[in-house]
Amino acid sequence: MKMVIMNYKKLLLGILLITVILVAACAPAGVINQTTDSCSALEGTAKDNCYAEAKRCSQIHDVTVRDSCVVELAKIKNDLSVCNLIVSDRAKAYCQEELATLQNDHSLCTKITDSYWEDNCHFNLAVNNSKDVYCSLIGNTEQKEDCFIQIALNTNNSILCEFLPEAKKDRCIFTIAKNLRKVEICNAISGSVSRDVCRGSVAEHIGNERLCDIIEIPFIKEQCHQHFREK
Repeated sequence: MKMVIMNYKKLLLGILLITVILVAACAPAGVINQTTDSCSALEGTAKDNCYAEAKRCSQIHDVTVRDSCVVELAKIKNDLSVCNLIVSDRAKAYCQEELATLQNDHSLCTKITDSYWEDNCHFNLAVNNSKDVYCSLIGNTEQKEDCFIQIALNTNNSILCEFLPEAKKDRCIFTIAKNLRKVEICNAISGSVSRDVCRGSVAEHIGNERLCDIIEIPFIKEQCHQHFREK
């Protein structure tokens, strides 16, 4: 009788063991991962940051951290539609700007409703592609001027300096004149002193003293000649 009972217990134990194995095998992978992943053991901010680093954005509690996670996920997937999962309008606009830059698609800039990120979108695509026409679409005056300056200096196109206020325009032309080693570009500078300083600087830069003679202001002309006498 005892032998029958022992065999019965072994049979039950075997059935129980097989059942456990089958349940574990049939359980969805996600359920097991959720209970065993390293992030689930953490609390609060540390937990959110852990999920953000793993790009498991839906697991994140804090809205700001989750939105930031979705932005990075959109960039990884290079998928603009992912930006629509973002709650904050400002963060969504940032996401759209990042994807427009990533895809080098200027048409996406005009779909951004936040003026700050729309301006950044126009700026980045203008500078990245040397498209000065995009600079004109920037609403912020200072950023618009910086856009023209960067493209002007990147391409040594002094014509773009004309879109700037006088002081910035003169500095822009001065730099391009030196870069191209062309003294005639200095003629576009509005101030007489700045214009002659530009001429003297180009003369010194290319080592041609004869250019000193086209300087109109006597003391600047003398300084130019003095530079070559001291060499």
